[in-house]
Amino acid sequence: MVVYGSIVGKYYLRKRKTNRNQIFFDMINHVVLFKLKGYPEAEKEAVIRKVKSALEALKSKIEQVKHLEVGLNYELNAKSYDICLISHFESLSDLDVYRVHPEHLKVVELINETTVERAAVDFEF
Repeated sequence: MVVYGSIVGKYYLRKRKTNRNQIFFDMINHVVLFKLKGYPEAEKEAVIRKVKSALEALKSKIEQVKHLEVGLNYELNAKSYDICLISHFESLSDLDVYRVHPEHLKVVELINETTVERAAVDFEF
């Protein structure tokens, strides 16, 4: 296997050649959904902004994060999840570094204080 890198837009892509010289791009997509506690509407908006800001700040604080975006449910009082985090990593080991990084753990504390549910999936793309 030959591994080399190239930068395309915001992404750092690792190219992997197979025996047939096909090229694949390996990255890990980490997707997390959060459902906030039952806050009154005005307070919920403030909590959403605070969580969104804390999550977005991780991009500049943790070098293993290659891409990060935070989406908010357009319906404030939805029965589904309120916040979606999508982040990309070059490898599972980079994701593991992120998981225990002190800056990430600070955000985890905030998430634990403000949410009632969390769902996550990690996959290669």
